[in-house]
Amino acid sequence: MKYKEYLKTEHWQTVRRKKHLSNKLFNIDECAICGTTKNLQIHHLTYKNIWHENNKTLRIICGRCHEILSSLPKLVGNGQVRKKWLKLRKEVLKIIG
Repeated sequence: MKYKEYLKTEHWQTVRRKKHLSNKLFNIDECAICGTTKNLQIHHLTYKNIWHENNKTLRIICGRCHEILSSLPKLVGNGQVRKKWLKLRKEVLKIIG
């Protein structure tokens, strides 16, 4: 199953709801990167645990930050720029992780 298909499954919808609810219980309802409270989404810190996610591998971030984290590596291509971006992305994920 492709990742985009996985995101449509009932399993993923349940995981998303639980993550949002657990964050609300602890009054954490903002983007882990920029702090906005609008357009919040769930971000996988790793794709190794697909179908077996837990709160430690998921973060709530806004759509804008999610787009940046998810698509910039594809846009910068190969080479030094990509290596620098991936290093920066890893540092950002450590901060929100």
